[in-house]
Order: sequence, then C-alpha cells, then structure tokens
Amino acid sequence: MDTRTQIRSWLGWAIFLVGYFFLKVLSFGKTKAEYQILIAPPGGGNIGDQAMVESFLENTTKPTVLVVTRKADIELPAHVQSSFRMVELKGLIYGNVVHYIVSFTRFIGLLSKAESVSVVGADIMDGAYNPVASAARANAVFFASKFGCKAKVLGFSWNGAPSDIAKNALLQASNQGAELCLRDPLSAKRAREDNLANVVEVADLVFESTGAVETDELLAVKDKVSEQNLAGYVLVNASGLISKKGLDVAEWHALGELLKKQNLLAVIIPHVSRPGGDDIPPCKELYNYFFHLGVQVYLIERLFAPKEVRGITKEAKLVVTGRMHLAIMSLWNAVPAITLATQGKVDGLKQMFDIKEYSIAPEAGFGSQVASKATEVLADQVALVDKLTLRLAEVKARAKLNFSGL
Repeated sequence: MDTRTQIRSWLGWAIFLVGYFFLKVLSFGKTKAEYQILIAPPGGGNIGDQAMVESFLENTTKPTVLVVTRKADIELPAHVQSSFRMVELKGLIYGNVVHYIVSFTRFIGLLSKAESVSVVGADIMDGAYNPVASAARANAVFFASKFGCKAKVLGFSWNGAPSDIAKNALLQASNQGAELCLRDPLSAKRAREDNLANVVEVADLVFESTGAVETDELLAVKDKVSEQNLAGYVLVNASGLISKKGLDVAEWHALGELLKKQNLLAVIIPHVSRPGGDDIPPCKELYNYFFHLGVQVYLIERLFAPKEVRGITKEAKLVVTGRMHLAIMSLWNAVPAITLATQGKVDGLKQMFDIKEYSIAPEAGFGSQVASKATEVLADQVALVDKLTLRLAEVKARAKLNFSGL
C-alpha cells in the first residue's frame, strides 16, 4: 500500500474510533438523521462533473450536505440551493496529512446526523488519475458504512487495469456493505472479476438529468446555418487530454473535407477548462485549421452549463468528442456521438447503445476513422436515431437505479 494511503488509513481509524465513541456510544445511538451527504467530484471547470452533481440534486429530495474540496469547484443551481448545504473539506480527498486530520474529523462529525453517504464515482475510482484520491473516496464510504450510514459509489466506470491501491480500498468498502453502482456492463464485469462486492449495474447519472436551454451561441449557429443555406451542424470537441498526446491537428483534415462536402457547419465546443486538461486551446487551434481549410466553422469560447450543452446537442446531426460526458449529453437527446476513447471507459457506454464501432482510440490515424464513421452516421441518420431512441429508455431506467434508497 502507498505510504500516504497507509498513513491516512491509520489516522482515519484513530479518528473514527474516537468519533464513534463520543457520537454513538455516549449518545446511546439516539442521534437523529437530518440529511444525506454527497461527496462531489473535482469539478472546477469540468462540465461533466457539474452535470453529475446537478443530476443528483434533481433526483433526490432530502436535505443534502454537498462535500467539496473548494466551494468554487461546483455551482449550486438557484432552484435547489434551499435544500442543499455546501461544506468545504479540503483535505478529505486531497491535500497533506494536517488537512486530512482536520477534514476527516469534521467528516466523522457530519456522519453523526447523516442517513447516507454517496460518492460521485465517474472515472475517478480506479486510480487512473490519482490512486491516493481514489482510495480516499473509497475510504470515505467504508467509514460511512462502518458508522451505520447507507453508503454508495454512484455511476462509475472501472478500467481493465485498476491501481492496486484503489482496488484494495474499494474492495474493503464493498465488503463492508457499500453499494457500487457501475455505469456500464463492461465496467460491472471488470469489477466482478476483481472480486468487488455489492455491484449494481446502472448507467451514468447524467442520463437522468432534466432540462435543456438555448443560448445566444446556439441562436447564432442556427442563424449561420440559415444564412449560408447549410444542411445543419456537427459539434466537434478537441479534448485537452488528447492534445497532450502530441497528435497533429491535421488528423482532423478528413473530417473537415467531409463537412465541406456535406455542406455542414462545424461547431467547435470545449467541455473542460482546467489545468492539466484544458480544451479551449486545442479547440481554437482546430477552429483555425478548419477555417483555413475552407470549412464553415463556428467557435464556442466558453464552457456551457449542462442544460446549455443538452440544448445545443439536441439539433446537431452528429457529435464528435474526446469527452465522455459530451457524448452522454448527446445520447441524452438520441443524437449520435463518435467518441475518442481513453482508458477504455467509453466502450461500455457504447455497448449499452449497441454502437461500439463509434468508440475510436485517439492514436495516429484516428482522423480517417472518424471521417469514415461520420460518413456512415450521416448516410443513415434516421435509422440510427431511431435505434438510439429505443435504447435510451432502458438506459434512463438504469440511471435511475443510482438514486435507489436515497
């Protein structure tokens, strides 16, 4: 076990035992549950993270304490603010030992009046990004379950080679009774093969989101389509994670030529903007490349709110993206999505919709594959939309299982 994780585990047990004695034993177990706890994902410039939290807010009615690393990371929509309280615990998931001691002590205090504790799992439970943080999330639901709270990890993927640190922590949590909500059949299969317990097959939380709104940018896109007598628009996302692989922007050449041939507007849209994975610079680079190629192109230069994303995907002919939650918010509208997939986390999503062929590895030569699949989609779009619509009802029903018991 990683040294930092081991230290956190020892400290966690010490704080837990003291807290349990004072809060449970000395109170004779009579503390009344007043709220549920949701441990938020990192957020801070990630539309997908914001969308998952909003879905939880929209699908649960109990008073909720939203635990964040920084209050600026997640925005609480105005219509739910009255029933949610945000608590900043900067060391619960990240930070040094001192921050952890302070944050975990406060967390144990919160458990004394909590009915349940849920963690937004997303793609951050298998240690692919940060094994210590993944283990910290698993430890939070382990101690919550130990304390007597209902504990869940919501809608998460599990890759084929998880970190041992993350896997062992989640194994301990699931054996203690925490419910693991795997968001696709492939992830659930992998989790069972790794002997994780209490596995429930669900779908991503965002499939149970509500509402879509139009923005000024969408109105501008529609105006451009009308004025230029275009056949519609295609959303294209250039992911900051994929741009770090050093792939040449010319990979997009074949797609650009296809869009010209099909008389379609390319709408370039960022989905994440934060250090280590900012989409805005590669999106601007792609805009310039398409412009000089002679493609009709429109650049969105800000991050949309989730409802705005669902608004602009609704009327797109196709979405091409390196970000999973942009694909999800496209499929939410039964709009086809071609996804440049990293870590194997998209394959299970596409399996649910029976469109596995629209998951493409972001490696040299991906551009010609994207253009080939885009040609297929545009040639048989009505039939594909009908197929996605039929699948969507089942996927939404699976997404609802995340909130069972909450």
